[in-house]
Amino acid sequence: MTTSTENAVLTDKDTLREVIDCLSEHISIKTQGAFNQTDLFNILIGAASNTDSKRKYSQEVKKGWFW
Repeated sequence: MTTSTENAVLTDKDTLREVIDCLSEHISIKTQGAFNQTDLFNILIGAASNTDSKRKYSQEVKKGWFW
């Protein structure tokens, strides 16, 4: 039997991606304007998880910062 000394690591970006995927699977939001549903989730969850402003995250999404 082999034992692994590696531990699985979930990064902040991986965690955000998993949360967005879960929300997208269970919640449908129709949007109008500059942002789609995934962008909206990125803005809201990103700002909430980092205690930053929604404005900052909406600017980052527009720049393509999120996946």
